[in-house]
Amino acid sequence: MLPDFPKIKKDIHKKLLIPYAKHKRALHMGILNQMTITKVHEGSNSRIFRNDGTQGTARPNYISGSFSYELSDIKDMTIEDVFRNIDDATEEFVAKLIDHVMNEIGTVCEETGNVLNLNNKKFTAVYYLELLEKLEIRFDCNGDPVLPDALVGASLDPKAIKEEMQKTQKDETLRKRFAEIISKKREEHNAREGNRELVR
Repeated sequence: MLPDFPKIKKDIHKKLLIPYAKHKRALHMGILNQMTITKVHEGSNSRIFRNDGTQGTARPNYISGSFSYELSDIKDMTIEDVFRNIDDATEEFVAKLIDHVMNEIGTVCEETGNVLNLNNKKFTAVYYLELLEKLEIRFDCNGDPVLPDALVGASLDPKAIKEEMQKTQKDETLRKRFAEIISKKREEHNAREGNRELVR
């Protein structure tokens, strides 16, 4: 009988493999790392309370990434093989998670009307401003707007979109409209913050 080392295996799993998997997951998730993660310990669904006063229900969705091997493979397996398997499983998990999150965001945007359909037209700075008008914008402690990040689909050119967005600061007409939108959003933000203070 071969000796077993359950405590050592548990320590390796807890102190090495799990932190490594979490690190790789964060690398793959990119902008989605900004999402707030809340643990739900029981129940079949969760109630969502949105800033605009509406409510919704979210049901848990099982997402996983996995790998498997035969016992006969173990004798030739290296530590590099183990981490490669973890990399592949983590990438699979994140791909499924991103797909799920994007579908959920799309559904909510359709329900709330926060959708800008270009109808296969080129994305322009004007469309960007129209999109900002639909969104809730926060402001930091200095009163500066915290503009939303943009997720770009595979069919779009990120560089071209960034250049269009930058036109809102270079073109005089666009810059004026941008300032008007930000001023309006600042008033909305201050009103929301004022209401929160009254509730407290």
